[in-house]
Amino acid sequence: MVMHRPSKAVPAGGGWLALVDLWRGVALCNVLDDAPVLRMFQLPVPPPRGVCVEMYDASSIRDAAVGAGGAVRFLLLSFDEDDDRDGGGAWTATAWRREAGSEYWFRVFQGRRRRHILADDSRFLHLLSVSKV
Repeated sequence: MVMHRPSKAVPAGGGWLALVDLWRGVALCNVLDDAPVLRMFQLPVPPPRGVCVEMYDASSIRDAAVGAGGAVRFLLLSFDEDDDRDGGGAWTATAWRREAGSEYWFRVFQGRRRRHILADDSRFLHLLSVSKV
């Protein structure tokens, strides 16, 4: 038995419900089936070594979304203290996508910054918009 503590529950369309544990993975279940089966898969990046995942909220550095077709997107934000030259905080955002029925994650985006992005900076408003998976 795998430990799974959902951070959130997300409807995935057609009776499917995704239980997202941002440290461990996603459990999918069609709750309308007569005999529902729980399908689990791991996220593309394991929790950091040496971190007691029971003590930390993953939502500050990880997120996941599930589209109506069952495709899952996963986002990881990581910080690099060694590359903090200008005091703005160096960080990397990486996004993966896994299609419904696939066994593989595909990295779809990776961006690295060495300074803060302000939410009121109009050049980055498209990053705040909601899009379908």
